[in-house]
Amino acid sequence: MTPKRKAVKVALLSLLSLLIFLLAMPAVSGAYTTVTFGDTAWFFPTYDLGTWGTPNYTGQDVVGGPNITGGSAGFDSNGLDSVTINMVRPYGWNYQWSDIPLGDLFINVGSDSDWDYVMHDGYLYEFNYAVTNSDVYVLSSWSSNGYRHNHPFLANPDYLGDALYAVSTSVDNPWAYQTITASGLGIHLDYGQGVTLGWTLQCANDVLYQDPGYRQVPLPGAVWLLGSGLIGLLGLRRFHRN
Repeated sequence: MTPKRKAVKVALLSLLSLLIFLLAMPAVSGAYTTVTFGDTAWFFPTYDLGTWGTPNYTGQDVVGGPNITGGSAGFDSNGLDSVTINMVRPYGWNYQWSDIPLGDLFINVGSDSDWDYVMHDGYLYEFNYAVTNSDVYVLSSWSSNGYRHNHPFLANPDYLGDALYAVSTSVDNPWAYQTITASGLGIHLDYGQGVTLGWTLQCANDVLYQDPGYRQVPLPGAVWLLGSGLIGLLGLRRFHRN
């Protein structure tokens, strides 16, 4: 075997090994991943509305209680599987957790400004409406000072079609904190896509509008590139043989 043919053979074997490794990586990257997130937004975009004519609560994350501290999102090989939202009871807050109804979970796939899904009454629906379209929401109307008036907290049932499927929900509410988990969401994400989550309570005293920051790595492009190189080297080897 000539040195040139030997070098081509080594290159072929190296590229083949790397290609097999990359083809196996989606299965590895598709393993279940849990990402934690905080609460860095104060309202849904354009809904800095204040309460009953009082000044807007710009720059104030929590008004009264409870306090949404963030949560976690679980991703599998398909996409978004679960969302957990955490709240804590502030000192001196005398309400019971059951006193304040929970809102719907809004989900935006990708980087546009439209919701794609909503979890409403234990079911997942498609919900292809802009975040700024107030007609598609039920808005907060608590009259007490200190709450965000006219902020979205539920999807308007008139804008919901047929439910896609049921979603498992659980609530853990010891005295000091409350944890709400939705699992089995089954929302598909393409490579490179992420999600934005929107949620609040009926009083809208604190609002979650958060991108957990998870993205699937776009491996197929690298696989196609290496595959093309491998085909080219195979052709080169055949040319040298002839």
